[in-house]
Amino acid sequence: THLTHLTPLPPGAILDSPPKQNEPLTFKGSAMVCLASSQDEVLEMLKRDVYTENEVWDFSKLQIYPFKCAFRYPVDA
Repeated sequence: THLTHLTPLPPGAILDSPPKQNEPLTFKGSAMVCLASSQDEVLEMLKRDVYTENEVWDFSKLQIYPFKCAFRYPVDA
């Protein structure tokens, strides 16, 4: 259900180390790219996320950075 609400945003994970064959992933955090006109707009989107509402994410550690993508492809919505 978490990923359903993020469509068409591409979610991802931040890992502690590169994945190793036949070993579980070691997660350090989450990453996503949001299209918004301001940091406040991103905050409002994330406040409505099921991971925020159910306190899976520690919202006090949230970091938002401006991002310019080198490649851009159309999103099938």
